[in-house]
Amino acid sequence: MALRFKNGEEYYNKIYTVFNLTVAITLLPFGYLVLEKHSGNLGVMSLGSWQLWAVSLPAIATLAYLTWRTQQVHQKEKEIAKEQSTLRAKLSAYYATLYKRFWIFAGINMGSTIMLYITGSGLFIMTYVGSMILLSLSRPTLNLIIEELKLNPEEEKIIVNKEEIV
Repeated sequence: MALRFKNGEEYYNKIYTVFNLTVAITLLPFGYLVLEKHSGNLGVMSLGSWQLWAVSLPAIATLAYLTWRTQQVHQKEKEIAKEQSTLRAKLSAYYATLYKRFWIFAGINMGSTIMLYITGSGLFIMTYVGSMILLSLSRPTLNLIIEELKLNPEEEKIIVNKEEIV
């Protein structure tokens, strides 16, 4: 399925919608669990101290690795997007990498949320917040798109002035 967009505004709206959706999907259950934890009503598995660490450390390591790997893959795919010959091809390739990145971060954040539910450990609150900070640093804006794709002045003008993209 090809991405359809007429101009920079329509393109931006599609990216920003995916970004907001992936944030909202995990934010609601995470927020609920944090409120339950702070009120003392979060029922968690009865784990001893060593069991909590035995479950938490591999989960945190896995989530950290996925975050690191996602950042690496995003950088490589962004370079490929910059090398495309037309503005439409650049934007489509960039959308594909952002789309994948946002959904992987949604999975990472959902993993943190599930582990918070299972363990009740504040470590997963920190993991979630750290992941959200990394994700928010690449919140799509027109300036970020222009900067990351190193668009030339003509391409930048087309995006900013909402001209039709051919």
